[in-house]
Amino acid sequence: MSVLVGTLLSDGSLIKQKARGTSGNKVIYPKFSFSQSLSHFSYFWLVFWSLRHYCGSLPSLGIRLSVKGTKLFALNFGTRALPCFVDPYNKFYVDNIKVVPKIFLKF
Repeated sequence: MSVLVGTLLSDGSLIKQKARGTSGNKVIYPKFSFSQSLSHFSYFWLVFWSLRHYCGSLPSLGIRLSVKGTKLFALNFGTRALPCFVDPYNKFYVDNIKVVPKIFLKF
């Protein structure tokens, strides 16, 4: 969880998504999403390797445009939507907007 919290304080995000519950019905759980440019591969790989047991697939390579219009290559991965992400979601999101939890503002 420390890797998850650390990345949520920076580039990571949680997104609510429908998932299959234990009884087979559809429920809404958050999933974690993370992206980094190729120049930060070591950091990206550390985060992925720490959270890989929550993932259903390997990372992917994507292309996005910079503000200046140049192509940037980025690595992306996302976890499955799981109930263990509900508590971090509730701490980091208010009305679906990411915020810094009050516990971190005391430092």
